[in-house]
Amino acid sequence: MSQIKINTTNAYSGSLSFANFFSRVLHKHPGRAWYVLVNCGIALALMEFGAFAFLNKILGSTRTSPSRGSAPGARTW
Repeated sequence: MSQIKINTTNAYSGSLSFANFFSRVLHKHPGRAWYVLVNCGIALALMEFGAFAFLNKILGSTRTSPSRGSAPGARTW
């Protein structure tokens, strides 16, 4: 249940950002509900295309071999 609340809050706050940005840039106000749908559509597209899994793969595999412990007989951490 809390995950639904978090996602709903994120979608609404993202729509506020879109509404503020496009109202200043384009001087048009199509309505916040439209931006909620756009924001959710972008999030769903990113999930379907595997962008989050790709980011997890990239960010999770940035660990390189440790600089300590490379000498023979040294302790590994």
